[in-house]
Amino acid sequence: MLEKPTILKNTSYWEDEVIRLEAVGGEEYERAKKNALGERRILDVLQSLDMPMYILRDVNINYNGESSRVNFMVFTRKMAFVIECDDIYGNIEIAHDGGFERSHGGRDDKVVEGVFYPMASCRKHIDLIRKIKKDEMKGMSRFFQRIMHFDNWYKPVVVITDPKATFSDIHAPKSFKQKVMRVDLLPAYIKNEYADSDEYLSDDKEMNEWSGGFLKLHKD
Repeated sequence: MLEKPTILKNTSYWEDEVIRLEAVGGEEYERAKKNALGERRILDVLQSLDMPMYILRDVNINYNGESSRVNFMVFTRKMAFVIECDDIYGNIEIAHDGGFERSHGGRDDKVVEGVFYPMASCRKHIDLIRKIKKDEMKGMSRFFQRIMHFDNWYKPVVVITDPKATFSDIHAPKSFKQKVMRVDLLPAYIKNEYADSDEYLSDDKEMNEWSGGFLKLHKD
């Protein structure tokens, strides 16, 4: 019986980029290093969880001509977590339109250094997964279609990988609440969501088939 986190895929586009760009250096190389380090931080906290789960790292889902590259998919007995890894650092404020504003300075001399939209990427992942599951359910009985509550089974989350980052979601869209967090808060989030869920408990075979189905959709 599965008792602890098990990695089914641990290859990474960003780690490959680090190797490819190492001799060249420059801005692209530094970006690749930050992204690879961020992924490693998430993988470390996932492996620290004392619960059965299958982990897919850097899954490029391809389905019917559409694709979406997911940083992590984590399959537990009750639900799957779809994780968008973001290496934004420093002071971050989530704006009304969902933009992540990185800034420095105080209220009166605030300077915005960049605006990013990681939740948009997360939505893209979820939309494609929803299409896949909807197509799969076409051949199911009405009973199974009723109990397959998509939003209870797939949980999108944006993880800020800089452990020293500070962020405010006071002005964020309501749909963002509790879906954006620093990497150190990810284990507690997963445990709490799992404990609060009344979803059906999958056995090892079902978990393996569930995660394996997405692994088969991966293309480099």
